[in-house]
Amino acid sequence: MEALYLDLLESRLHQLWEEFLLRKGRLTEIRLEMELLVRRMREKDTKIPQTTRGVITDFWIARLLGETGPLGDFNDIRKLYRYAGLNIRERRSGTYVGQNRISKKGRSSLRKVLGQIVFPLVRRGNLYGEYYHRKKEYGMNGTKALVAVQRKFLKMFYGWYKSERPFDMERVFNSQPERMSVA
Repeated sequence: MEALYLDLLESRLHQLWEEFLLRKGRLTEIRLEMELLVRRMREKDTKIPQTTRGVITDFWIARLLGETGPLGDFNDIRKLYRYAGLNIRERRSGTYVGQNRISKKGRSSLRKVLGQIVFPLVRRGNLYGEYYHRKKEYGMNGTKALVAVQRKFLKMFYGWYKSERPFDMERVFNSQPERMSVA
């Protein structure tokens, strides 16, 4: 009886392993198809940013655009923040004045994708490493600092789309008045 039970368990384990391999292969196919779709979208909309090493890949552009839809639908960054639920709102009622927080009223899946995009970028030496760690050094907790990076990344990506120019590392951390005075 125990031998039959062990055979059954072994058979089930083999079946699950086969299912795992099929799923893994299907996920790879889906990823490649998403990347192909972004490249085809660029033929119609040349504003869509190109893959940039150390910033973003076609797969993550596809995930981001899949959550936002066409970025041209947003007139300004505030509307995109609001859509993502990353707009800052003040808690206030009567005489009570609370802290400023993100609203979280928008698409939670967009916030999740942004978190997945920026998480590798906040390591020291990466694009937002110094920015993130500086915020933490000044007393901001890690979650809040990560949300600040998400907002900064979304603003950068939106500006990158609107400008139709290739990625420029110098523009990421310079404000517009500083760029204008240099020019």
